[in-house]
Amino acid sequence: MAERNSKETLERHRLVAERGDAEAQCRLGDMYNEGIGVERSDAEAVKWYRMAAKQGHAGAQYKLGLMYSVGSGVSRNTRSAAGWCLKAAEQGHAEAQNALGLLYCNGEGVQQSHQEALKWFRMAADQGSPAADYQLGMMYRYGKGVERDDAKAAKLFGGVARFGRPHANYELGLMYRDGLGVAQDIAKAAGCFEMAVLWDHQEAILALEGMLGRMNAKGAEETRSFLKDHERTQKRRGAAAAKKAKRPKKARRQYVWVKAK
Repeated sequence: MAERNSKETLERHRLVAERGDAEAQCRLGDMYNEGIGVERSDAEAVKWYRMAAKQGHAGAQYKLGLMYSVGSGVSRNTRSAAGWCLKAAEQGHAEAQNALGLLYCNGEGVQQSHQEALKWFRMAADQGSPAADYQLGMMYRYGKGVERDDAKAAKLFGGVARFGRPHANYELGLMYRDGLGVAQDIAKAAGCFEMAVLWDHQEAILALEGMLGRMNAKGAEETRSFLKDHERTQKRRGAAAAKKAKRPKKARRQYVWVKAK
């Protein structure tokens, strides 16, 4: 039933998209990108995103920028990625603003500029983007484009960590462990690392293991038990994923922008 509904939705979007509706074109691109109601096709996704992007659809411009950034359905071209993200960012698209900030921070498709990166991260953060808050935290943590400020970094990481973001929990854990920008607190550091480990953050696993000698007996025992439970859980998930991979199912696609350092 769900598959039939997806195919019907696809055809409805196609009819409207072929009449030139930008929103329908973007949604059709999403369906091809994620394989919903149709066999996944990066090339078809790019085709429909481009149609909508040329009409000024900010979401399609951002997604087309992503496709260029990773080379899906089109040859990888970071300059084109930056160009399309800029068009979306200038329309106030928060995800595009954050993506553009990353491109400036890493010097991909544009001349590297931490000042420009900060500008776009702040615009996205002002719209409530946790991803942009995290990137701002990284800028303050490592003094990129701004004077290093561990207290501001810790505050930004703390805000993002509440959303369960593993990278933010890991960075906040490091700051609690080392007493940077916050009072040193091994228990809080362990709690942050554990939140990141739930997402199988490998650096957080190593950080937890490295802190065992700094914990009291009870804390060390609980941490060892937590890590063992996590290892068993990952093995079960791996076995289930391997079994599922044998089935002819369409896979969803998700793009992740590399964090700036």
